[in-house]
Amino acid sequence: IVYIVLGSLFAAFLLFAKNVDKDQVSGVMLFLVNLADGISNSLNNFKSLPLIIILIPLIGGPVEMYFFRRRENARDMAIVYTTVLTFFLILALFPQVLEGTMRFEIPKALGLGIRFKVDMLGFIMLVVSSILWVLVSMYAHDYMTIEKHRNRFFLQMSITYAGVLGTIMAGDLITMFLFFELMTFASYFLVAHNQSKESLIAGDSYIYMGVAGGLALLLGIILLYVNTGTVAFVPLAA
Repeated sequence: IVYIVLGSLFAAFLLFAKNVDKDQVSGVMLFLVNLADGISNSLNNFKSLPLIIILIPLIGGPVEMYFFRRRENARDMAIVYTTVLTFFLILALFPQVLEGTMRFEIPKALGLGIRFKVDMLGFIMLVVSSILWVLVSMYAHDYMTIEKHRNRFFLQMSITYAGVLGTIMAGDLITMFLFFELMTFASYFLVAHNQSKESLIAGDSYIYMGVAGGLALLLGIILLYVNTGTVAFVPLAA
């Protein structure tokens, strides 16, 4: 909770520093405003931040499960710290989002490229999602003590988080589809984790609907690309 509050205060101060009139402040406050401007300028040049935000839980989850598979307290603490780090990196997007919609692209990946886009609405969704995930990762430490296969659960939870973040930051339909499917298949293991009859039935229903929805989405993307020649959101909207 302290990390969330500190991160929120940091983002609020960056917003204040961007809009304050430097002629009206002096001394320590002027120093802090200039420091905030320097931080904002540095973050504005960090264009690959969306990719790094996704890779932290996507790679961190398997790494934590491998090195801490026999040390559950260390594993759970590593998961919490990884989630908190992701939260702070999401807040680091704020200066770029203030300047307007930020974009990052990996050209020719998967043939058409992978694109990320974060506007103010997307940033708000990222912050809300990251706060919820921090709280979930802390609560899961005690909640999962009665469950078996806890390493598998936390691995899939980390991958699901990466899928959620990628879906929110997707800059085109292909990227959205890729991370939506990653989220769908990873979260199936969360639904069916208990492996009881009820859990498996719920998991089956979930994956059937997820696969059907994914195939419908893919068909729509193919039809749009055939008729428009693009999968980007902005040209399609125009």
